[in-house]
Amino acid sequence: MLRFKTIILTLILTAGSVQAQHRVSGKVFDLGNFKPVEFCNVYIVGTTMGAPTDSLGNYSFVVKSPGKYELVFSHIAYRPEIIEIEIANDSLVVDPMPLNIDTRFVDEVVVTGEKDRRWQRNYDRFINYAMGKHYREKNVEIANPYAVDFKASGKGMLTEAQPFNLSMINDYTGYEVNFMVQRVFLSRSNQFVVGYPGFKKLSSEDSLKNAKWARNRERSYNGSLRHILKSILENRLESEGFEAELLDKKTKKFTGPAAKILPLNSDNTINLNSANLNRYVKVFDTDKQTIKKLKFDGLLNVIYLDEKDSFGYPQRTAIEALNGELLVYTNGIPVNPTAVKLYGYLASEGLYEMLPFEYELAK
Repeated sequence: MLRFKTIILTLILTAGSVQAQHRVSGKVFDLGNFKPVEFCNVYIVGTTMGAPTDSLGNYSFVVKSPGKYELVFSHIAYRPEIIEIEIANDSLVVDPMPLNIDTRFVDEVVVTGEKDRRWQRNYDRFINYAMGKHYREKNVEIANPYAVDFKASGKGMLTEAQPFNLSMINDYTGYEVNFMVQRVFLSRSNQFVVGYPGFKKLSSEDSLKNAKWARNRERSYNGSLRHILKSILENRLESEGFEAELLDKKTKKFTGPAAKILPLNSDNTINLNSANLNRYVKVFDTDKQTIKKLKFDGLLNVIYLDEKDSFGYPQRTAIEALNGELLVYTNGIPVNPTAVKLYGYLASEGLYEMLPFEYELAK
């Protein structure tokens, strides 16, 4: 059976003109005592657009283009909230947002013995999955690990006890990341995490550290799903370092060290190049200028030649469009990540290498 990994990052974004800037502001308060909530992270899903609340519970930040967005309210001591907003004019004042105290933060619980070990095993299992295969613990500081809570069954299934915020400093890519985890499902046959990330770029006076962050961001982008899809939209697979072929997704033939997770051979293989790419992976306009539709049948097997996997081979990833088509923003971000299944190299990536949606590779 093919194994795949999915971290679902939801985003509602209908971009318009990027000429004007639009201010979003509002207030956050405690539903129990109606006092303002300070240090609540308020952010647009998947972006660096956002701001913390001040001592009066107020927040204000700029969004570059009008459209529909998902706005997250994340605080270590409160249950997370998310709402949809639409920006049409120069500014938007959001209705005051009430937050409920997270009782796990208020109640001091001392966990010892077998229960503590069981929690640690579940936590490690979640972190290793969500962060990805290339995750290095030394590079990531998680501020609130005990916000992570699970329900487990005897059949090896792990789900969230309730939605939670994961707050981390990622010294690999140079971002502070808030990840509002809405849904966790880890079993032997199916695994996914549904969440809403927000990013804040770290700053340093150390030029070597800044250079390291820039280099690691570029490494994370290169060969990524976003990089692949953007290269397809622009018919630049070969010039961007990719080789691609279309496989019969019913194939049962496997070879090589990654055989358990990636189909590498097929009796019905079409080698793709700049001359025939748009014949087999068709690109259509939609009613939104910033969104394209990709249509293809079977598995799109993509090889990134410029980097190697852990076996020393070029990175191989197979992409399946569950309904035979994908809606993709012109910057390569899938509109609906749940419509994609990944096999192979990219199936082993996660939060550790995630970048804001507005990240652009330096020219």
